[in-house]
Amino acid sequence: MKILTQNLCEVVEFNSKKITILLELYNEPSSRAAIIYGGFLSKAFKVLGTYKNEERAKEVTEEMFKKNENREKIYIMPEE
Repeated sequence: MKILTQNLCEVVEFNSKKITILLELYNEPSSRAAIIYGGFLSKAFKVLGTYKNEERAKEVTEEMFKKNENREKIYIMPEE
């Protein structure tokens, strides 16, 4: 499955082992969560989308995994 990033600028090939949710360092009311793809430690990663909190990022990630299980061809990262 191909994933179109939230900003509609890039397409990546789905690989469940490369999907990570990254939280901002401080848990403040304005904190956001990003779904990233690739190697965070190697700094070779792409931001697939950003969301208002970890819960929303998890919902989007679960939806992405379900679409892949259903053999969808493409997944477009939703807006906030």
